[in-house]
Amino acid sequence: NSKAHIRFDNGAGRQAQSTTSVNDGEWHHIAGTYDRTTNTIKIYVDGVMEQSTNTGTNAPTTSTEGVFIGRFSSLYSNNYIGSVDEAAIYNQALSQTEIRDWMCKKTTSSHPSYCNLVAYFRFDENTGTVLTDYAGGNNGTLTNSPIYELSGAPVGDESVHAYTVTTGTPALNYAGPNGDDMTASLTAGTADAMHMYFVNDA
Repeated sequence: NSKAHIRFDNGAGRQAQSTTSVNDGEWHHIAGTYDRTTNTIKIYVDGVMEQSTNTGTNAPTTSTEGVFIGRFSSLYSNNYIGSVDEAAIYNQALSQTEIRDWMCKKTTSSHPSYCNLVAYFRFDENTGTVLTDYAGGNNGTLTNSPIYELSGAPVGDESVHAYTVTTGTPALNYAGPNGDDMTASLTAGTADAMHMYFVNDA
């Protein structure tokens, strides 16, 4: 369907699904977490938690199942039709604050959970079928003849955000180290959140 899913191994009750449809032609940030101490799986869309599932006795277990991005599992042929960029895997559950602070930024050693980063795929290869892992050397394999495109994903080197937005008042401000200064305001309508990101490249 048009919803985002996060699934841990092939057992029943070990997944979370978004309430937001992500087939609208826009970029969305999807994050899934699993907290082993509470047996809770959560899914976030654009920094907002949309479902929290307590797995109870169905807690994810050690599995030989591989990691799939854009596919339900090895048991099903459900493949995602769309674009993917900047996928990262950590061996701990990130907080909502970490997700929001980094969802529009490239993952670097400044990330508070960088020591728990086990895989980071930028999808910048532009050719071939090898998906380079910039964290742990666990390269992936691209299947079904993917088409490379110039990335339009909202990911930069720095970003700021606001999840309380009021019309007519400055919501965001970024003062860069080189004297650049930018402010963003909502002038009409409503917004659940605002993100502003910066790319420090020529």
